[in-house]
Amino acid sequence: MPKIRKRNVHLCKARLSKFQKRLSEASEPVASSQTLPLAEDRPITSALSSPLVSDSIDSDVVPGVPPQVESDLSTSDSDFDPTEAMKSDPVAMMGEFCSDWIASLSREDVYSLSLLLFQVLQQDFLLLVGPAAKIIGKYLCKNPKTIEKWRVDFLKSEGELPEYLRGRYERMNAISNNEELTDQAKLYVRENSFRKGTPNMTARSFCTWVNDELLPNSTIEPGAPRKITVEVGRKWLHSMGFKVRRITKGIYTDGHERDDVIEARGEFLKTMTSLGFLRQENAPSEDVARLLPDVELSPDRDNTIFWFHDESTFNANDDQPMMWKDATMQVIKPKGRGSGIMVSDFIEERDGYLALSDSMFQAISEVDPSVPQSARVLFEYGKNRDGYWNSELFINQMKVAIKVAEAKYPPRVYKHVFVFDHSCGHTAFAPDALVASRLNKKPGGAQPAMRDTVWAGQPQKLVKADGTPKGAAMILEERGINTSSLILDQMREILANHPDFKGEINALDKMVRENGHTPLFLPKFHCDLNGIERVWGHSKRITRSLCDYTLVSLRENVPHSLDLISAEIIIFVCNVLKTLHTKI
Repeated sequence: MPKIRKRNVHLCKARLSKFQKRLSEASEPVASSQTLPLAEDRPITSALSSPLVSDSIDSDVVPGVPPQVESDLSTSDSDFDPTEAMKSDPVAMMGEFCSDWIASLSREDVYSLSLLLFQVLQQDFLLLVGPAAKIIGKYLCKNPKTIEKWRVDFLKSEGELPEYLRGRYERMNAISNNEELTDQAKLYVRENSFRKGTPNMTARSFCTWVNDELLPNSTIEPGAPRKITVEVGRKWLHSMGFKVRRITKGIYTDGHERDDVIEARGEFLKTMTSLGFLRQENAPSEDVARLLPDVELSPDRDNTIFWFHDESTFNANDDQPMMWKDATMQVIKPKGRGSGIMVSDFIEERDGYLALSDSMFQAISEVDPSVPQSARVLFEYGKNRDGYWNSELFINQMKVAIKVAEAKYPPRVYKHVFVFDHSCGHTAFAPDALVASRLNKKPGGAQPAMRDTVWAGQPQKLVKADGTPKGAAMILEERGINTSSLILDQMREILANHPDFKGEINALDKMVRENGHTPLFLPKFHCDLNGIERVWGHSKRITRSLCDYTLVSLRENVPHSLDLISAEIIIFVCNVLKTLHTKI
């Protein structure tokens, strides 16, 4: 139960006097038959000292008290104890505490407290039912008729507090606890909450659908309601996780704690530890013991290089958003973000960026002139510029990155691990990959020509002799599956579960493995586990301070800001990243 907070002692005494005066004016003698009887096993003294009243007082919490008042509390009025005052005269003290305390009480606590106060008002002040109900109703923010009804229920129950039944309507629980009905309701809301050209779904329209379609066509427990009100429908929506939220332009959904993401996060953590990124001597022992009880460490973990990759965009109009100004100052800024440059780069924990020093580059160029000095790519995106970044362009950058990485850390000594996030460009499949969702039912059409595969130990071509791609039906017929009664979606589902289609890996994963290195993908929704994100933050802070809203200056400032991020800063960022990994 929430703690009662004490307030200014002087104000408390003034309100105590005022409240007692009002009670004396409203009080009248009352017949013994109208006095609320007290149960023998619950005398008024024990009721007032019950946990509902006495244990709710926190004499240590004094929020919002000014320094001068706090000084008064500790000096002139040090003998005044609100706890004892509440026990001896709770009705008088109620006027002081109810503003903060009553608002924080649950409905059940308010219910119980009102009945206890009825005992005090009738026993000690001899008030009639009506005036007592008005006083209690005012300070508990309840209708006096409601207070009187609670009193009648109390008397009928022979001095016991009746069970508080609000929110425990079993007939409604028969609907909300029905998994089949809940699944259908969730599906309806997700499909109809927003549709272009039609009004958005409301709680009332949801209830109309439930009453007209869902409940009449369902088999639920006998006695369950066949209709629900708008208020019940709104509570059901809230219990299913739906809320009324503003429609935003972004497409981000937070799945950080989704079950499949949590599982992927655990596997990623184990892999990073087994490869040597998280060392037991650098991580808290209890965290390693709790999260990684059975991790087998790689024998070459001391010579493993982890390359963290990511892309980021810098815009010409992206400047500092804050400034000092008074009411007469106004700055007119461009509305859009302006032209942009995308940067794609790598960092590692030993020497910073994926780049060769001048001396190393000169020595390697004499042996292999095809090795560039850096793997960084600066890409001016846009229709009339370099176009748009895609999977094919990134694969080309990866070929360059592998060359630079192998020149800097020879693979005969070092093992390379490339860490990527889960963007659609990184997980895209090659044009000839075995992807069932790309197939048509019949041969030809817009479906891609897929590479040859092996089925049941025999090679199978997925392209006809004239170069026409085979459709899903022909591929399945060649595998001995009758497709006469199957539709396209069923054919795709069957093929997607065949070992060759199911085992297909994306183009980036395949290319890195073919070069003898290890690709590793971050768990979804976990950009915080990518150290290069902090490098982008540092470089953008520098770029914003130099912004003059032109693409020409952006071309100069972006490489400059990135080069200002020293290897020491990147090493520090990677050490922070290791700490984050141990706290996942």
